[in-house]
Amino acid sequence: MPSHAGLDCCASGRDRGSWDRWIRDTVAEVGWAVVSVSGETPYAFTIGVWHSYELPELGMFGLREQDMQTWLNNCVRLLRCREPVADGEPFTGVLDRFPVQTRSIHPSWYRSLFPTIGGYYGTFEVPVRQLVWPDRDGRWPWDPAATLTCRERQPSAWVPLAEHPEGAWRLMGELSADWPFEYLEPDSTVMASAEVVAGTLPIVAVTHDADGGWDFLDERGYADEAAGWVHFGKLYQAQPWLARFVAMEPDSQAWLDADGQWHTRRFSAGS
Repeated sequence: MPSHAGLDCCASGRDRGSWDRWIRDTVAEVGWAVVSVSGETPYAFTIGVWHSYELPELGMFGLREQDMQTWLNNCVRLLRCREPVADGEPFTGVLDRFPVQTRSIHPSWYRSLFPTIGGYYGTFEVPVRQLVWPDRDGRWPWDPAATLTCRERQPSAWVPLAEHPEGAWRLMGELSADWPFEYLEPDSTVMASAEVVAGTLPIVAVTHDADGGWDFLDERGYADEAAGWVHFGKLYQAQPWLARFVAMEPDSQAWLDADGQWHTRRFSAGS
């Protein structure tokens, strides 16, 4: 294993104890570790930079996990050897051909996005800055002319969570700390009708397919007018009782009978 390469905790095959030991051993040996989180819009962050150099930890959002790990490592190496960089001050040396800048992340995001930082330090009283990247034309995500990818794949995490525009990142911030589905993030998309989300039609069938996808169907099933993709977190906020399906196996379907009882079957087992 590279000494401070980032790892996806969920994909690493480690239990919690060995994962924590890897972080502590890596910080002790190298000075910091980089951890990535998978999802519809992945992100990565450092652990140990505050401990080793009294510099803020760094988080980066919305690009490929391995790339973000590399760029965060580049950024730490750069910042530990130069004069402090002010929030909002563009600087080079991290991304090829493009500047980046940092913004201080509001503490209201810490518990949901960076629980591992809190676990390492035993407190969330640690500064964390967002490493912000521009689009290919050098426009920052707060520029209305920036590409949709640049604007939507990065949260405005310097804004308090409660004031952030609605969307995937706000769902992540509001739900991740107590999210019950460990293998699927709140920003993942599932199939459900607008009526199911609004609560005007009840869910009568739930499908967890072999590839891990979820469908939450009303009485119309997969009819064209009923089909639609929504963020799982938005549906869960409206229907928190869906936590009952946390342990439902892939390749399974649950359905509600006329007496209001749920039943489950595996597709591979037949009808």
